[in-house]
Amino acid sequence: KLEKQALLVCMVALLLCTASSFVALPRLTSPYNSALGLDRPVQRPLCRAPRRDRAVFLRMVEDKEEGKGGLAASEAMYFSTRVSEKGNPKLLYDLIRNQILLGASCVWTLSVIDPQTDPTYFATTSFDPSLFPLLLGAICSAPLVAAGYAISRSESRTWVDINSATSQLALRLFGGKKALATVAVTSSILGLITGAAEELSFRGLGMPLIADRIGLDFSSPSGLAAALLISSVTFGLGHWSWGGENRDNFVTCALQSCTGLYLGTTFVVAGGNVVVPGVAHAIYDAFTLLEAHVSAVSQIEYANEKSAASRLQDAVTSTLDEAVVENARNIFFLADTTRDTRLSIAEVRAAIRQLGSLISEEDLADIFAQSDSDGDGLLDLNDFFIFVALLKDTKTDLLPEQSSILW
Repeated sequence: KLEKQALLVCMVALLLCTASSFVALPRLTSPYNSALGLDRPVQRPLCRAPRRDRAVFLRMVEDKEEGKGGLAASEAMYFSTRVSEKGNPKLLYDLIRNQILLGASCVWTLSVIDPQTDPTYFATTSFDPSLFPLLLGAICSAPLVAAGYAISRSESRTWVDINSATSQLALRLFGGKKALATVAVTSSILGLITGAAEELSFRGLGMPLIADRIGLDFSSPSGLAAALLISSVTFGLGHWSWGGENRDNFVTCALQSCTGLYLGTTFVVAGGNVVVPGVAHAIYDAFTLLEAHVSAVSQIEYANEKSAASRLQDAVTSTLDEAVVENARNIFFLADTTRDTRLSIAEVRAAIRQLGSLISEEDLADIFAQSDSDGDGLLDLNDFFIFVALLKDTKTDLLPEQSSILW
């Protein structure tokens, strides 16, 4: 009876953590959306899953009394998201609380499971925090970190929203000011708690208990592979963001299922020592948040410096009002992640997408080509203002209320 109660509590805790670990932003329309004519509000869910951004970070401190967007001096904008300089301690508390709840449910389950009914766990799972497993876990984190970093720097349309959500999470957690030491310590603590709770749940407990419950032979290759696959898919589905777009969720769940498969493989290779995937998971999460913070703050500094120093040709800006000029200039330099003062079509696509609007590839290519004055496939600042003017003129046709899927 106690075992059934413990398993029920564990399942409820998993459901609560899954539901509350994903923070959905309110529907917002930032000053940048309004100035560029992208007035359709957007709901951008923030996924707790470890994913990174190319750090296209938008920040503009405006005077509230002048009515230029209503930003306080201590606030910044990340496209459609307001970000405070000091971060959000409550969000950090919520994430830690959820992971502690998940870990506590696992510990309770461990205290009541019976070697007679669950022999696989007692035969396979171990906890050895000695030096070698710790080093092995650190080594096993390298492929995860490398893959995540490559995704964060990718210009593929597949990763735009996922990368954006990761940056939003880092900015909401730590704020828009550089605080490397604080972020490093906080990310490490959050990574350790997350790695311990999730690896104990999905690998240490999940894989052997799945094998016992559905009658798999964990000692056979086929039974082990089936338990590993089920645990990995479950881990991926746990990163589904309620309220997010289906395309983003499918990509996220597939990515996290692959992550779970890799971590489960390290668990098996390490002889069932949950410390090894736990360390790899912790390092991966900590690096993800730290890299997102550093990259975002660095992009802020670049955008602020370039935006303040830029000068535009009167012929280009004469047809645009002051708000459009100011906001589009900031968007241009925040979208310029290569920092060459030129925007590729991929950078423009990412900027529009992260403002919450969609445009077909055909329309984007057409407007981009019309704006590219020298035909080199890149937009300088003046070209970008032509792009904005063309986009505003035809926005009702290019930005439908019903979102279409971009691939």
